[in-house]
This record gives sequence, structure tokens and C-alpha cells, in this order.
Amino acid sequence: MFIPSFPLVIQFRGNTVRIYLKLQEIFISLNNALGNQNGGNNTVSAESYIKSTEPAVQLIFMGLQLYRYLTPRPALEQYREEDGGIKMTHGQAQGFLKDEVDAMSLDTAKATLSGAIIQVACSGLNQHSTEIKIPKELNITMDQTKAKFCVGRTVHGLPLGLVVYAARIQYNH
Repeated sequence: MFIPSFPLVIQFRGNTVRIYLKLQEIFISLNNALGNQNGGNNTVSAESYIKSTEPAVQLIFMGLQLYRYLTPRPALEQYREEDGGIKMTHGQAQGFLKDEVDAMSLDTAKATLSGAIIQVACSGLNQHSTEIKIPKELNITMDQTKAKFCVGRTVHGLPLGLVVYAARIQYNH
């Protein structure tokens, strides 16, 4: 089965990091993280949140899978010459650009669906995470209210919940 992923580029400690997030992994991590901190004080409402949002998220994943098949990128290989250069007629170039614009439009639709899944994950963490401490090993200054996102496995030195939070900000802004 196709597992949707998308690139997330973040600035961290002066470095640009590109992470390919698998959206299903984020939702599974959300499921594991919610209610599993501080003795699981929030498990009932967290489980309810996941059960109530799961059908919508599954439909979004189905939409992403459909768009995967609708988004063939136009290829330049058919126009490549022996010296490596690209040679096209005016009509071929116009057709290629039209196909490229169409593919980019579909990419926007996929990004919108991906952002919706990130929003569900971020909202779940925001509402149900009971984490109250920012790990000292992060060694970054951060608003204490963001501690609830410091859950999940580590991705490039950051908790997955914090990566979800950054992805949501990137998606919405």
C-alpha cells in the first residue's frame, strides 16, 4: 500500500533540515503518544478523539492515494539529445509547460490534504497531550505551552510531536 509522505523543511539551530514525514506514522505516533504520558490521565478522551477523527483521516489518505495516480510529471527525456541538451519545438514546449502547471495544481491539492491530516494530529496533541516538560536535551528556548508537543520518537533531534507542530505552522502560514 502507498504510504503518503511529504517534505517538511525546518530551520533548527541555524541548519535547514528536510524531513520526509509519513503521514500514517504521524497518526500512529499520535495514537501512541496521547494518554501515554504522566500515567495516561487523558486516555479516554484521547481514544475518543482518535476514533472520531479516524474515518475522516482514512478518507483523506484515500484521496492522497488517488492524487498519486493523477499526478504524472511531464518527462523531458524524450527531448534529450546526445549531448545532454533539451530540444523542443515551440508547440512541444507549450505542451510541456501546460502539463507541468497541471501537475503543480494537483500538488497543491495533495498539500492541502496532507495539511488537513497534520491539523488533525496537531489538534489532538494540543487537546489531549499531558506532557508538561520540555526536554533539556533540546537546548532551545521555547514557550512552555509548547511542552505538550514534546512527545513521540525523535526525528533529527526533535520529538515527533514538535515536528507535527512545526508542520502545522508551515502549512497554515
